Amino acid sequence: MTHSIVFKIDQQRVIQERTTKLDAFLNGLDETATLSLSHFFSPHEEKDLHHALQKHSASSTLVQGFLAHLPDKPKADLYIHCLSSEDKEPLFECILICADGPTTDTPPEISSSLFKHNPLPFYCFDTNGTFIHVNEKLIEFTGIDEELLLTLGYKDFVHPNDLAQTDEYFKQALNGTSNQYELSVVIKDGIEKRIRVNKFPRFEDGAVTGVYGIFEDITDKTESEARWRELVEQSPLPVLVFVDAKFVFTNSAAPPFYELDSKDDLIGRSVYEFIPDDEVEFLKKRQKQLENNEQPEPGESRIITKSGEIRHIVAHSRPIIYQGKRAIQSVIFDITELKKQQEIIEQSLKEKETLLKEIHHRVKNNLAIISGLLELQIKKVDDPSTVDILKNSQNRILSIALVHQKLYQVDTLDEVNVGDYVEELISNLQNTLQHSGNLSINVAADDVLLNIEHAVPCSLIINEAVVNAIKHGFADKDQGSINITIKRNPSMVQIKVEDNGCGIPDDFEFEQADSLGLTLIRILSQQLEGNCRFEALETEGTLFILRFPLPVH
Repeated sequence: MTHSIVFKIDQQRVIQERTTKLDAFLNGLDETATLSLSHFFSPHEEKDLHHALQKHSASSTLVQGFLAHLPDKPKADLYIHCLSSEDKEPLFECILICADGPTTDTPPEISSSLFKHNPLPFYCFDTNGTFIHVNEKLIEFTGIDEELLLTLGYKDFVHPNDLAQTDEYFKQALNGTSNQYELSVVIKDGIEKRIRVNKFPRFEDGAVTGVYGIFEDITDKTESEARWRELVEQSPLPVLVFVDAKFVFTNSAAPPFYELDSKDDLIGRSVYEFIPDDEVEFLKKRQKQLENNEQPEPGESRIITKSGEIRHIVAHSRPIIYQGKRAIQSVIFDITELKKQQEIIEQSLKEKETLLKEIHHRVKNNLAIISGLLELQIKKVDDPSTVDILKNSQNRILSIALVHQKLYQVDTLDEVNVGDYVEELISNLQNTLQHSGNLSINVAADDVLLNIEHAVPCSLIINEAVVNAIKHGFADKDQGSINITIKRNPSMVQIKVEDNGCGIPDDFEFEQADSLGLTLIRILSQQLEGNCRFEALETEGTLFILRFPLPVH
């Protein structure tokens, strides 16, 4: 026998008012146990219902399910609507309509709650489709008083275009089947409205004696959806809507993008049919985020067209409600050509890097040839002062060549580490100058990267400072040490060359000195936008300090 049972649930889907009929229907479940909708629905169905209840709206929904924990029960219809108040958490009133359980039917007094307090238009038809019960919301919606309304039926309101389907749904309700559908109605003064209706049978003594109906005015939503459709149809970009990873809507730009003939070639198909295997996990992760109402950043991925072409895309996606269901809307940006251009640029950049490496390599080789020519000249000169001049020139050339060698060896091509090339520079100087005593040169350097515009003058300055220390500080000493320290802070580089040699004369004036080496130091420090000075140490020896701003990249 078919009957109805009324009860209420809270937002956690826990049943609040257990009745004798409900307990009898559940057939012996512990009366003290907490009862929730998990007794009526599978976990998947209950999850969908949970999302609907979270909306805290006064909208209605018809949910069909079966008794998950009572497999002997047949399929049942569960109708839910919201009873919210300002000072309390919303409660949701449920009507369970099933063909099993107590023989006593739920009489029309359920209208006391459903009719009087329902925030939506609620009514009851007799078997001919004439109103026999109406609530205040229906009177307000139609603009017709109750007395006249009770003389009318659904055919007096349904738009002619929707009358045939409404007749069919009415027959189904009379046969005991609940249903939900959308239709247009014409109310007072010829105003047309769009509504979403839930209908379910009214039982008395086991027989259907009428049809209950409740509806939501979706005119604004329908108009909004129509405007949305108009906008997306005008978009030159593919706009897609997915439900459970299947296409349920596309605009006109989408089929050509996938190399398909029409929207029907996409609707109903899985999005994963068009995704390379190595992209599936990434897209499933995004799908889960969107289904949990998260808003991920635009995602870059690839799709496969009908012809097998791979297209690179960026998808801007967000969760939406589409035709009453949770869905995902995506706007697709085709970046295939951009990717091709990037590949061309990257290839061109690699070619230029190779060319630049070759340039550095050739400059270094050419400087080495010049250094070799100077070496040959040195061997043919007997005058010590001329030999000294030629060796100094040779060291300067080698210090420049060393920078180009380092640039050739590193991947960046535009920066070298000062500490790396100073170590090698000092080794070259020791071999070239060949001091007869026991002279140690130590380097302690921070990680300082300089471009070629700064590295060359910096290398030459260090070269001149160290040569000056060896030639003048240790001319009459057999042993000693030179310590080179390179420090950096966020904005400055500081280089110190300190020796424990004989020191500088009391009348030494750096700015007035006219030797080529000291003149180079002054000019090159200005080129670095820095400053430098020589200081006599308190004990013995000389300290050279250079400071210049760290290059801004």
